[in-house]
Amino acid sequence: MRRPRAVSRGLIITCSLVLLLGLSQFIILGPLLAERKERRPASKDVGSKNIKQQQQQQQQQQQQQQKQHQVHFKAIEFNKLKAGDYVAMQAADGRWISRPSATHQKTATAAEKTWKLVKKDNSFCFKSVIGTYLGLNRESAIVAQARGTSSEERWKIHTETGNIIHIEGLGRDGKDKFIGIVNATDKDLSCRYTERSTETQIRIHKVTNTEIWNEYLDDKSSNYDKEQTEELYSSHLGGFLPIFGSPKPLNKSSDLFQESLTIFRRTLVGWQKLPHPMKPLLMMEPSDDLGMQQVTDLGGQSIYSERTFEHHKEYTKQPTYRGLFDAAFSHEKSVSENCEMAVYSNGDILYSTSIRDTLGSSLAYAKDIEKTDRVLVIGTRINTDMPEELDLDVNQQDYDSLLKKLAKTGRRYQSNAEDYFAVSKPLFDWKALPDFIVGGVAFDNWIVAKANRAYKQKGKPVVVVDASDTITAIHQNHGKGRKDSHLQGKSTYNRKLAVKEGSWSKGRVVDAKYCSLNTPWDEIIVVERRRLLFT
Repeated sequence: MRRPRAVSRGLIITCSLVLLLGLSQFIILGPLLAERKERRPASKDVGSKNIKQQQQQQQQQQQQQQKQHQVHFKAIEFNKLKAGDYVAMQAADGRWISRPSATHQKTATAAEKTWKLVKKDNSFCFKSVIGTYLGLNRESAIVAQARGTSSEERWKIHTETGNIIHIEGLGRDGKDKFIGIVNATDKDLSCRYTERSTETQIRIHKVTNTEIWNEYLDDKSSNYDKEQTEELYSSHLGGFLPIFGSPKPLNKSSDLFQESLTIFRRTLVGWQKLPHPMKPLLMMEPSDDLGMQQVTDLGGQSIYSERTFEHHKEYTKQPTYRGLFDAAFSHEKSVSENCEMAVYSNGDILYSTSIRDTLGSSLAYAKDIEKTDRVLVIGTRINTDMPEELDLDVNQQDYDSLLKKLAKTGRRYQSNAEDYFAVSKPLFDWKALPDFIVGGVAFDNWIVAKANRAYKQKGKPVVVVDASDTITAIHQNHGKGRKDSHLQGKSTYNRKLAVKEGSWSKGRVVDAKYCSLNTPWDEIIVVERRRLLFT
């Protein structure tokens, strides 16, 4: 009768052990199971909740931006402002006039919409946070590229009721005209209105936070990594970037031999100062043994040469531009080192080392922002009388300083004369170009006009950049015959060919849609000239 009681005790012990084991598993595995539950994919309801949260955050950011304007911008009568005040200007359609943008953003920060009021004689200038001035080009379009040295950046202010003003141009192209919105389609700013109207109304605000520029520039400087940016440029430019030209054969019997020899040697020394991956590539005539001797003496293996390229069928001793471009991209070094760009240059131009970063920035902008690999970079030259005993045998930093000093003594040349073209390989089918003759006029304006027309055509757009502000291009003034080539048969041939092949209208440097700028934080950026209106 006692055995059943023993069995009952055994059951009790077994059950107790099972309970203890289960409790221990719960204690050990419970947190792990809870963690796994947290790692499960979110349901549709949770995803919708996240989307709503993102939308709320975006609304909060927009509200914060509007609040920022209320804090920083205060409507004020213009007569109560003084030179040195920071102002913000609102166009007739409600958008703010901003410094040019390097992206396709639709909004601008408060600092980018802030201008410093500068008084000059009886006129005013408006200076942006990156150091550019509000001005106008020869088409009366408003830009912010200039440096405050021209009458085209000076304005007369007409006041109206409240904080409404009208801005009148004082330069040659803007005389007696007012800034306003062009039309309802593109809404660019222009200086074409001959009378004040609702389209020319601009609302002026005082910026109450006087540290707004310093805060903006400090942020930009701290976030700018020069070394990383240069690596980005190098990755776009490839391993070899030739700067090439076709120098005239040296002739000892010429009265200008010594001058020609000096310029030739000086140019080769200067081109060798340019940073990697830029290297000189000379298209030398087979008969120019004296020129080849100079190349050997000055550069050895650091100067590349090519002696086989197309010559014109009618003007048999003259090379063609298409032949030079084709030879540059087909050179064995260009092929083996993945050449992405090449620079054609006249043989009497010296360049600052900033040309490399300008080309890198231009190509990066085209690829990353405009989604194209078709690029043309041009600029104006500075005519300079060169000292007789000019020593270029210095390091890169001293070389740049020397060019800056020379530029101050020179004079910038007209915008319809382009002495260099930096082109990306996919820009055109180089073998298919018309047979323009090297040394004759019209080709420079024709190729720029062709690139500008291509921007509006189907397919990949073309980014044409005016690099006059970031590339110092020193033209070595020389003696007689500066414009003798204009009267020669090859120039007549080129003019007729340019008209036949689409004309050279819109072929000036100032016709470029984009421009490169130096920023206060030491970065070269590419921006749209006329893109100044933002929310």
